[in-house]
Amino acid sequence: MKNEPERISRVVPEHIVYWHDCNPDEYPGGPFTTDPKDFLFVVAGMDEAEQRVAADPFVQEKLLKNIKEALEKMKKLSSIWITVCCFLLFAHTALAENGLTRISPHVYSYIGVQEASPANSFGANAGIIIGKKGIVVVDTLISAKEANRFLQDIRKISDKPILYVIDTHYHLDHSFGNSEFSKLGAAIVAHKYCADEMHLKAADGLANAADFGLTPEEMAGTEIAYPDITFTDRIGLNPGGVEVNLIYIAPSHSKGSILIQVPSEKVVFTGDILFTDFHPYMGDGDIKGWQQALDFLATLEADKIIPGHGPLSSKKDVADMKSYITTFDNKARELTSKPDANLEEIVNEMKKVLPIKTQGEWLIGANIQAKYLKKNLKKKTKKKNDYSIEKP
Repeated sequence: MKNEPERISRVVPEHIVYWHDCNPDEYPGGPFTTDPKDFLFVVAGMDEAEQRVAADPFVQEKLLKNIKEALEKMKKLSSIWITVCCFLLFAHTALAENGLTRISPHVYSYIGVQEASPANSFGANAGIIIGKKGIVVVDTLISAKEANRFLQDIRKISDKPILYVIDTHYHLDHSFGNSEFSKLGAAIVAHKYCADEMHLKAADGLANAADFGLTPEEMAGTEIAYPDITFTDRIGLNPGGVEVNLIYIAPSHSKGSILIQVPSEKVVFTGDILFTDFHPYMGDGDIKGWQQALDFLATLEADKIIPGHGPLSSKKDVADMKSYITTFDNKARELTSKPDANLEEIVNEMKKVLPIKTQGEWLIGANIQAKYLKKNLKKKTKKKNDYSIEKP
C-alpha cells in the first residue's frame, strides 16, 4: 500500500480522496459494510460529479491528513475500490429522485430533482435540519400530497418532533404544503414580506391551481397555512445543538426571499435566490436586490449550498446566477423597448445570450411576459407543458 496514493493519482489524476468509517447506526440508509472498522473511500472532483459526491450520505469530508490511515484499513477492500467509487458517484442521483440526501451530519435535502413538473413541485428542493430536540423543515413543496411524501421521507430518517417550518418565500412550490406540518404542531416562520405576500396572493393561487398545470387530484386536501412567526432582518432558531440563522438581505427573487444558514455545517439553503442548471423564475424579481443577495451569499462560509431548484451548488454557481440575471435583465430591457416587440422573437434572441440550462427553458418566455411586457402580449400558442407561474 506504500505507493497507493501514486497509483490512485495515475488512475484518476488531480482528484481528491475522501474517506469515511461506515457506522451502521449513523446512516439510516445503511452503509456498504456493516463492520465499523472497515473503510470506504471515493474519488471526487470530476466536473459532472463533484457536487453529487460532496452530498453523498456515506462520505464525510476528512481530507488528506487521514488518507494514510484510511488506505491501510482499505487493504481488504482495495481490489474493489474502483467499483465502490463508481457506485457512490451514481448513488446520489437515485437518492435525489427517491428520498432525502444527507448533506451534512444534521442536514438532509431533496437535491437535483429531474424532470421538473407541477406534480413534483416544479423540481423544488426542500430539506430538514435535525437537532437534539427536534426538526426544522425548510420549505414544504406544492401541495398536501407533496408535503405528505416529504413527511414520509423525513420519518425514514428521524421520528423527532417537527418544531418549525421555514418558508424561504411565498411561491406555491415552496409553501403550499405548510398545512400538513402545521397540523403536527410546527410553527411556521417567514419574513414579514413573505407573510404579507401569502395573505395577498396565496388563496387566489390555490383557487386557480389549474393555471399552474395542477389537477384537482394533485391538490386534494391542500390548504393555506400562513406564517405564525415573522421577522424583518434576522432571526435564529435552535432545535437543540444546531444553530439555524434566517437572513434577509433585500427584495430579490421575491420581496420576502431569505437565506438559511447552518454555520456549524457550512450549509446554506438559498430558496429561489439561487437556481442551478435551471432557468430561474424572475417575474417577481428585484434585480438590484437580487444581485445584492447573491453578493452576500458569496461571502458566507459555506461549502454546501442548496439552491431552490437544481443540484448541490458552489460559489461558482452563485457567481453564474448573478451573471445570468444581469444578462437577462439587460437584454430583455433592450428587446422589449422596441415598439414592435414580439414575444416569440424576443425569446429566440434571449436564448442566444443566455447559458444553456438542463431545465426550465419555458421560464424564459414566462419571465419576459410577466416582468418586461407586463402581460400585455399574449402567446400565439401555448404548449401543453408551458406552465405559467405568473401567479404565486
